[in-house]
Amino acid sequence: MVKEETMKLIMAEYFERNKIKAVPISGAGPDFLEGGKAIEVKGSEADFGKAMNQYCDYLLTGKYKDLAIALPVDLLDSKGLASLSIICMIAWNTGYKRIDTYLVAERGDWYYLRKLDGSSILGEVLGRVSSNLEQKKEEPAKMAEIAKKELKQIDSALRAALVELVTEKPDMTLTKVSYVPAARTTGQ
Repeated sequence: MVKEETMKLIMAEYFERNKIKAVPISGAGPDFLEGGKAIEVKGSEADFGKAMNQYCDYLLTGKYKDLAIALPVDLLDSKGLASLSIICMIAWNTGYKRIDTYLVAERGDWYYLRKLDGSSILGEVLGRVSSNLEQKKEEPAKMAEIAKKELKQIDSALRAALVELVTEKPDMTLTKVSYVPAARTTGQ
């Protein structure tokens, strides 16, 4: 689980490393602004349905010229991935452009961040799940059992594929110790 405060610290570090002039915003509205682009950050504890409503508001009001979102992979399940894909396609088809999506995965003592086009994530993840099944190369009856098990546990299979997607070619890696708010304030 990656708390929202930790996600904001990770994103601030990413912006600094990449010389992106994203300004943190306090109060109502997006978490960062970068030249008219709203950048909304969520943590694992967020209500993804409410987040989707917020993204739609940003898209429809015209107050921001672009939208980017940052999420930990454990916030996304099959419904969330489908919703994200749909909102990204709507944004593209209505001329809003693409929604940059920053995904953060945890593995061991590290955070991995990868920037993706939100509309491509679902296809890539489904391709990985399918590929993982194909690599097992079992006889047909055994494959049917594996597929049934995967379908029953589709959210965990999708999240595992998301972690793979992010950690395979991350745009940034950070040690957890450096970016856990409690560790920063207590000096641990």
